[in-house]
Amino acid sequence: MVQLIDFAKLVRPNSPNTFLVAPDGLCGQAVPDETAAPFQVSPLALYDSVVRLVEAESRWELQGQATDQLQLSFVATTAFLRFKDDVDVLVRPASPGQAIDAAGAELAIYSRSRVGGQCKACAQSDQKTAVRRRRGLKPPCRMGQASVWERMAYLVDMFESIISQKMSDPDGPGPSEPGDGGGDDDAKIGVVTRTRVRTKKPSLYRVMLLNDDYTPMEFVVFILERFFGKSPEEATRIMLHVHQKGVGLCGIYTYEVAETKVAQVLDMAQRNEHPLQCVMEKDD
Repeated sequence: MVQLIDFAKLVRPNSPNTFLVAPDGLCGQAVPDETAAPFQVSPLALYDSVVRLVEAESRWELQGQATDQLQLSFVATTAFLRFKDDVDVLVRPASPGQAIDAAGAELAIYSRSRVGGQCKACAQSDQKTAVRRRRGLKPPCRMGQASVWERMAYLVDMFESIISQKMSDPDGPGPSEPGDGGGDDDAKIGVVTRTRVRTKKPSLYRVMLLNDDYTPMEFVVFILERFFGKSPEEATRIMLHVHQKGVGLCGIYTYEVAETKVAQVLDMAQRNEHPLQCVMEKDD
């Protein structure tokens, strides 16, 4: 069983290989890269969402947890280069003395990479510069991957975004039921005439991702898996096509479905401060 870290006594190494999001006053010595936003749910409900999310992600492996402390640890394996990152998550009440089943919770996430795969320029950059690159203010390293520190920041951002989305919509859109066309349930007895109606085939639309110089490859793979149901291998293939050709086909759908998927991609990209563009066009 992995020993969980003590956020109050956390000391960060002098390297760009870690990223920390924490509420004010949690970490005595370590300075967070970002301050955690509070959740309007109970700590118990938030922790349950964290556990279910980690267990559901195919490339995240739970290493240990302490339910009484609302804390867990897991290993995240990146989709493209298969790097392993160690992640610790702690949930706590938003106010001192608050019960864990009362509304108001805060989330702390500490992520660190096991490998140091950044280029020399990235290694010489301080964390403030890396934050600017990650937010599109300066071009990131284009050596086929984001710098280690940028990847840590992205993983934490993605984790926070998914948790926030799950807490605001815990059930999510359910699968459509076959035959649920809203027809009349009353039985019709007897048929006077039989009429064959020729219905017009609905128009289909192509949903595509556009390349840019800022969005990490890992994020594109994540988008393809989450919103388009692609396998890790297929998502990686499409991501590389986008990177090399400038555009990649995600799928062909009816207008309503295509419009929804474009909106989902743009919303997730905006949440993570990436300029990724998703467009749709009529399929001839």
